[in-house]
Amino acid sequence: MSDFENISPESVGISSLQIDKFLNRILEEKIEMHSFMFLKDGKVFAEGYYYPYTKDTKNYIYSCSKTVTATAIGFLIDEGRISVDDYVVHFMEETDLPEKIHQKYLQMTIRHLLTMSAGLNHEPNILMSGNWRKLYFESKFVANPGELFCYNSLNTYILSVIVTKVTGLGLVDYLMPRLFEPLGIERPTWAECPEGYAIGGWGLSLTSRSLAKIVQCLLDDGQWAQQQVIPANWVQDMLSKHIDSSYYNDAQDYICGYGYQVWKCHDNSFRLDGVFGQLGFIVKDKNMTIIVTAGRFDSQAIMNIIYDTIISPPDNLIPNDERHNDTGLVARIANLHADHHFDEPIGEYKLDYLSVEAKFINRVVSILPLAVVAFFGAPIYKSKGFELEFNDQEWLFKWETQKILHPIRIGLNGDYIRNVLSLSGQDYVIYATGYVIKDNVIRLYLRIVDTPHTKVIDIKLEDLIAVVDVGEIPQISELSDYFAVNPMLTGSKELNKLIVGGGLKMVNIPSIATIKKYTKG
Repeated sequence: MSDFENISPESVGISSLQIDKFLNRILEEKIEMHSFMFLKDGKVFAEGYYYPYTKDTKNYIYSCSKTVTATAIGFLIDEGRISVDDYVVHFMEETDLPEKIHQKYLQMTIRHLLTMSAGLNHEPNILMSGNWRKLYFESKFVANPGELFCYNSLNTYILSVIVTKVTGLGLVDYLMPRLFEPLGIERPTWAECPEGYAIGGWGLSLTSRSLAKIVQCLLDDGQWAQQQVIPANWVQDMLSKHIDSSYYNDAQDYICGYGYQVWKCHDNSFRLDGVFGQLGFIVKDKNMTIIVTAGRFDSQAIMNIIYDTIISPPDNLIPNDERHNDTGLVARIANLHADHHFDEPIGEYKLDYLSVEAKFINRVVSILPLAVVAFFGAPIYKSKGFELEFNDQEWLFKWETQKILHPIRIGLNGDYIRNVLSLSGQDYVIYATGYVIKDNVIRLYLRIVDTPHTKVIDIKLEDLIAVVDVGEIPQISELSDYFAVNPMLTGSKELNKLIVGGGLKMVNIPSIATIKKYTKG
């Protein structure tokens, strides 16, 4: 099996009604969905991509990366190069450690890192530091190693460091001949710390199909195409509950325990879990694999829909004798659109303007989603003004930052145009569309498609001023909630002030811009 076979739901005992219900619930609950793949017996019975996201989109999968890092540890153990009971500090050099190190670090093992039981609860301000390892080993303990589940992404970063220390190879280089190439996955990108170690705990980008290959391989006890890729005993160890997580939060699928860099679910399945709705389910009892990429902070809401419609649907969704083979389902999936749950008006309102030039007077606005600033260490890129040009085919949005006007072509009414925005040597691929949502009020969606994040900009045009209301998907309030639970700081001093002061929820107060010049049609 070099890739997946696509089949009908009914051919593996799944009703098309279940897929319909899944799609309906996604719309009804206004879930920002980007892609899904449902597999049974290693075959794809439903697969969908919400335009402009496609099967070729390389998704930033956040903490799903952790599980991939854990496979590297399994390979090292299988090669006899390390053990889960090895002490972590034995792999570190003098430059990795502070002058004085707490005695508890001397007790910390690789197993503690794998099970998130190292005893370190809070992630330090890594994005403001050049040496993440030293910062990690300066962190304060909240429990003895092995005593308590303390979710900390830097535990996985240290696992990545160990892989490189032992092998002399970066994480991707080490995994290429062992995991990625056997699964037919093109060389992926994995974000690195300032000193060149793969981050491990996040930062991996994969297409949905590539992620599905890894999850399917785990479901099949490490096998792919009749070859043993991941050692079977290591997969069994990964997909076993090693520690209780019941205190972590009150969501039902976060309190059932933790394996080796995977979460245990309430129905005894396991999953890869990245923030903002990046999910990979390993459902042994049903021989199912489920992949989701999304832009929703509340991942449990997505999981509830998956369980209610796909994994454990009620009996009335599963006809006993007569199969419901809905031929319209194929067309429906082929026409999925990321904007559909917004129900934006098309052609209902007028736009009198042909062009506008404006300068902000009360505050400046970031062109990038604040989540990208927080998690990618990008500058805020404040803007002092903008220009707009309108015609019937597309709009041109010029965003002023760093004294440069950056042009972004805007498709209309859900038609997206691909742009590459270059800021300080970093390229951001942005798909953009715009709607007229009221008379002389426009809404722009700027989707950074290789991340879960989207900038939403509403601009109300009047003859003297423009009122600019900026939002994000996932919502800024959800980002604020995330930092309330995970009190790490970011690489941006300005954003840190907002986080510490609880000011993220104030970010979407409208900004006022003076219109310097305009033309009307």
